[in-house]
Amino acid sequence: MKLASLAVKGLKWSSISRFGRQLIQYVTTLILAFLLSPEDFGLIAIAFIIIGFLDIFKDLGTSSALIYIDNPSRTLLSSVFWVNVFFGIAISILIFLTAPLVADFFSNSQAISVLKVLSISFTISSFGIVQKALLEREFKFELLARSELLSVFGGSAIGITLAFLGYGVWSLVIQALVSALLFTVFLWLSGKWKPELHFSLDEIKSVFKYSLNLLGYNVFNYFVRNMDYILIGKFFGERELGHYY
Repeated sequence: MKLASLAVKGLKWSSISRFGRQLIQYVTTLILAFLLSPEDFGLIAIAFIIIGFLDIFKDLGTSSALIYIDNPSRTLLSSVFWVNVFFGIAISILIFLTAPLVADFFSNSQAISVLKVLSISFTISSFGIVQKALLEREFKFELLARSELLSVFGGSAIGITLAFLGYGVWSLVIQALVSALLFTVFLWLSGKWKPELHFSLDEIKSVFKYSLNLLGYNVFNYFVRNMDYILIGKFFGERELGHYY
């Protein structure tokens, strides 16, 4: 009965978070539409196509595995944490190095600097993956919802302010980075667990047996949901993509 009650409470707070974030993002987009050009939105959309795809790989499904594994050890949690940090940094470096290739594909040289700066978000968010999984595992959805709402609101406030001051597409870039940073900070403040200097390859292997099964589906699902953005950005340019986005 207690488990059912926790599940209902979790569903309630998840719904509140989802609706609240959508409302904040909708209002923010309406305001930014008056302050930014379609080219600005198109440029950030190009960047988010790449960011969104690589986001699938940032934890390789380890966060989902931690939720369902019975009694994960301290060594396992720390091992997963350090693996995620490693992958976060690696993806940031990968985006930084390949940004010119992406810009060539979309015929937009401005995408280089935008992608390079946005790549930092992977390193930032990698420090909160295990913390988020533990909050979900412990049914602390209220704390998670508050963290999500406050981070989205804070990022949106910064984005609107910078757009008003004339920073153009960089207001959207900084908005995303601030939201990621705030969310990671709130996750650390909300949970008691902290990583230790432990690592076990055997523990990691046990997690990957579960998590890698999700990877193929997530990749396929991403392209199904985003192929329209890729094609419009490639063949019609950032202005039309900005209108569509």
